[in-house]
Amino acid sequence: GSYDLCIVNNAIHGPTPANDLDWITSLLKPNGILLIDDLFLQEDGSGAEIAIDWFTHGYTHFKTTHQLITQLEEKKLILSNQYHPSNELHQTLLFTKENRK
Repeated sequence: GSYDLCIVNNAIHGPTPANDLDWITSLLKPNGILLIDDLFLQEDGSGAEIAIDWFTHGYTHFKTTHQLITQLEEKKLILSNQYHPSNELHQTLLFTKENRK
């Protein structure tokens, strides 16, 4: 990859190139950082009202942080920080790409 940092703001759920995790991870240099700032449903189902808006616009990817974290870990990105800046649904996640030497 060519970039030290990639930022995905309010776009991880699709339909955008930002939900193509292979593409996003290929952009990062080893030890590069991926910052994702978005709304996510809670594991207990809270926040379902925003899901209705997502689905009407074709947004179907990574509804929970657990789904996203699991898939990024499979691509050798490590969750380094997770913040809840304004409420339970709004989350900022920082991932670091493993250095494969």
